Amino acid sequence: AHAGPAISRLMLERLSARRAELLGALVRATRRIAGAPDRETLAGVILSGAKDLFPSEAAFLLLPDPFGAWVVARQDGLAEETDGLPSLGPDHPFTRPCAGERPNYIALLPDDDPFRQAVWENGSDFLRAVSFPLRRKEKLMGWIVLWNPSQGAALPGNEENLMQEYAT
Repeated sequence: AHAGPAISRLMLERLSARRAELLGALVRATRRIAGAPDRETLAGVILSGAKDLFPSEAAFLLLPDPFGAWVVARQDGLAEETDGLPSLGPDHPFTRPCAGERPNYIALLPDDDPFRQAVWENGSDFLRAVSFPLRRKEKLMGWIVLWNPSQGAALPGNEENLMQEYAT
């Protein structure tokens, strides 16, 4: 009779602490974005903020090129070289249009996927990924891809909403 309420209170305290931690990270990240002096700094700030919110082995910022493909404009984690990473078409799992503002959860990439191969050459194998659309108003501006996120295959609902707010 006494253990049930105590366990519930402990779980609620942990959930509240996690939520406060995430909101603090969101505020810090958005302040850094607002203070970024140029585009190159902004790209790094966007990725470091995403990794602060949701730790992962690496994060990639995909931006459009003039030919309709998505290129890695910046990465955080692994090797800092983006030259060896291939551009991705609109049919790639990371850039496939998702329903509304929802992220793409990718649990499987083929062994012959060029992005997977390039990252493997930098010392990481694919476990899972999640890509969030970067939108400004209704326009798709790019993607944030979290490579091997540490929290598992899917974000809890409230955390997914926070990441979507950040990407927007």
